[in-house]
Amino acid sequence: MKMFKNTGYYFKEASTLFKIDFKTNLLSILSMGLVLTILGIVISGILVGDNFIEILSREADIGVFYSEDLNLVDRLAIKDELKKIKGLVEIIEVDKEESLKEMEEVLGGDKDVLELFDENPFLPYFNLKVELDEREGVLKALEGIRNISHVRDNNEVVEKIKILINNMKIIGVFLAVAVSLVSAIVISHIIRQGIYLNRERIETLTLLGAPPSFIKIPFLIEGVFMSLLAGALSALMLFLLIVLFYSKASSMFLPLPEKGILIVTNVVLTVGVSLILGILGSSTGVGGQVGE
Repeated sequence: MKMFKNTGYYFKEASTLFKIDFKTNLLSILSMGLVLTILGIVISGILVGDNFIEILSREADIGVFYSEDLNLVDRLAIKDELKKIKGLVEIIEVDKEESLKEMEEVLGGDKDVLELFDENPFLPYFNLKVELDEREGVLKALEGIRNISHVRDNNEVVEKIKILINNMKIIGVFLAVAVSLVSAIVISHIIRQGIYLNRERIETLTLLGAPPSFIKIPFLIEGVFMSLLAGALSALMLFLLIVLFYSKASSMFLPLPEKGILIVTNVVLTVGVSLILGILGSSTGVGGQVGE
């Protein structure tokens, strides 16, 4: 109970400690904030990539292309063969004009680039909606059908993106470890510096009988406060970056997670990580330095 009665004193002392070396502390906060922001950007990239993979994996459509010179009889023959394949839910025939419109929707605001072509460069195709469990069987069955020029399978794209995302996750782990070590070391160094600058006052309090906890708590509060400020700064920068990115990406064909979810995830993560690092760094900084 006595500790709580001194709460006002602890926070006042922590504020004084912060002001003593204000410029250095401010630069440290900015540095940690930037490092946490970089970590947040990597994590956001992983979340966006995972969301993209999930959507592509659910989208089991397969595109079956054929030559536009193919006559009606041969085209109908392909369709009849497709109907025999187990696992097909629906067959949609897409002509050249519809294929062009689909690409215009994909390009969005950049669709004007298609005007550079003198003729429609896109091919007609059959869009196959398949059951996920039967996907491999459908692809194998397509190999035996004549007059098919090529097959577009989202699974190839998914696998390539998975490799990229897995590499990003490895980088993210190393970055998280590096951020944790750097931030904890910075906080610990700041606390030790503060203890050194206030060594005479600490000696006086010790001689007067002040317990170690009474002396340590203001330093702990200072370290946690600085780390939380860095986390808040990082959360603000990530919020602005996410809002800017979504405003620019609105015209692109890019399946994104909900903006609110991405923002909340980053805010909770950066503030939570900064709190933990602040506690660890401060505890390390005061450990064995006060009240010996």
